[in-house]
Amino acid sequence: MIYQFKTQLLGFRPPIWRRLQVDSNMTFLDFYEIFQIAFEWGDYHLHTYRMTKSNGKGVEPIEIGMMDEYGLFSPLYDEEETVLSDFFVKEKDRAVYTYDFGDDWNHEIVLEKVLAPEKGMTYPNCVKAMREAPEEDSRGLYLDGVSPGETMNSQALTDYINEELSIWLLEEKNELEFDWSRLLMAAKDFNKLAPWNRLEGDDIFIITDPITKKQLFCSVLRNAHELYGLAVYIGKEGFESLLQLLNQGNESAFELSQKQRAVLVSFVNRDELEKADYELIKAATVSFRGKNQWPEFRSYQPGFFPWMIDHEEARFLLLALEQLPYLVEDIKEQKFSLDETGQGAWLARTPKENSNGEIDWVTEYVTSSIFNWDVTSDEGHPSYLSELDVKRLSKYKQDQGSVEFDFFPVNMPIQELEGERPYFPNLSVAIDQESGMVLFQEMQAGGNRVEQCQRAFLKFLQNRNTVPNKIFVSESIYEMLLPLKFLYASNLIESEELPGMAEFKQILEQMQN
Repeated sequence: MIYQFKTQLLGFRPPIWRRLQVDSNMTFLDFYEIFQIAFEWGDYHLHTYRMTKSNGKGVEPIEIGMMDEYGLFSPLYDEEETVLSDFFVKEKDRAVYTYDFGDDWNHEIVLEKVLAPEKGMTYPNCVKAMREAPEEDSRGLYLDGVSPGETMNSQALTDYINEELSIWLLEEKNELEFDWSRLLMAAKDFNKLAPWNRLEGDDIFIITDPITKKQLFCSVLRNAHELYGLAVYIGKEGFESLLQLLNQGNESAFELSQKQRAVLVSFVNRDELEKADYELIKAATVSFRGKNQWPEFRSYQPGFFPWMIDHEEARFLLLALEQLPYLVEDIKEQKFSLDETGQGAWLARTPKENSNGEIDWVTEYVTSSIFNWDVTSDEGHPSYLSELDVKRLSKYKQDQGSVEFDFFPVNMPIQELEGERPYFPNLSVAIDQESGMVLFQEMQAGGNRVEQCQRAFLKFLQNRNTVPNKIFVSESIYEMLLPLKFLYASNLIESEELPGMAEFKQILEQMQN
């Protein structure tokens, strides 16, 4: 059966709500993922459910949530094993879903209807959505309960949520059907092809995913340390991280890894594999033998520890491993030349739909016109501070100080739950340029980096109670702080070198080692 729920974020006016249709046999864990999509939460925090009415009767709150082996979380029912129909039985049954135990975003869930599946419909489905939810970690901005300003009308918001739900559904399907043996065989064949003997690391090739229409930017790997493999940079975020890596300065290996949005396959020795890598190979019964022959798959994402790839990333990597050999062959046979590529032009494998509705792959030269985003737009970052905060900043007097301010991840991975991907905390630091003294430092957990940076900057100035005459920052921090537009915003100075900060980071790195 199909359950139709009205889910409303409590405490706001005008009200923020979604009408959702889902399978009654969906687990509470899967329903949580639907919530994340429907309200655009970023999955940065913990959550739980509390049933308040079940089978038509009011009940003492029954908690359904995540379990862990350490006993830190011990709800009565495990959300991974409990399905909606276990507790939602009759219309008007209800629960409260809480996301983020700091901000306490409470959502009321009411079962409105029990329906038969409609032919031709896909579920989950958002019937209607009213008003956008607040940003992550922004409870302090909404203590008055007034809903955020609207950037999309109801229909546009509903369409957007359904598009995201369709992607989630596709990923769930791929997770069930993905053939890891095929990925391992493709990796084995790719290694045998050894494209790094013909191609350079700065030769970038584009493959367009026929399902999501995302561009995958591919680069073969080879360096003096005998690292062989392939890096696939995913979509707009991956492309921007690739540009940063190609224009790298004197960053450490850790700093470079924190710029990557990519999936990598590298070929290593058997004894270099992690246990999970070896178990994956063993389960797939694909044989490997010899030096630099064993595939190791890794996901790189800013703010997070390198981790095992998920099913969608595996699908992207498989696509690259299967299509790149055609490019290599076309180059070998001189059908296409790398000399023809240059600024703004790439060699690509592009899916074309034929008259039978099937996909034909072609090799061609492409430009940025094929990207599914506008490369010329400069959207910039928003301001996450309230108007009151900005006014307070503008009331501070100016002093004659010169400081360096930075905000960066620290190589101290934190894993809150076993099996969960570790994240790197962010550190905000202000240093007096003349004395080298650290004036301010604060560690923050993973989350919205721009908002965290702006709030850390605000806190630094609040502690100082004045605004330094010169505030030297890197290009990326300048872009994060520029939207604040307070009275002394012109005191922000973009600088390629921050000597005090470089020395601080060097000491920090030595302490970590």
